[in-house]
Amino acid sequence: MVLSEIGTYEVLDAALGGYRVGRHGLAVGLTGGDRPGDLMIPDRPAILSPMSGG
Repeated sequence: MVLSEIGTYEVLDAALGGYRVGRHGLAVGLTGGDRPGDLMIPDRPAILSPMSGG
């Protein structure tokens, strides 16, 4: 899973894991690549719902 910047496609962070880790586990590992004020827009909205509480 990759966290990238949309305008330049710069890779900000990446996470690798086995099948048992799942998308949610990998997404939690990417939270260190963002800064205060950054907006995360996932290509699959269900990935962020456990982290955002919604």
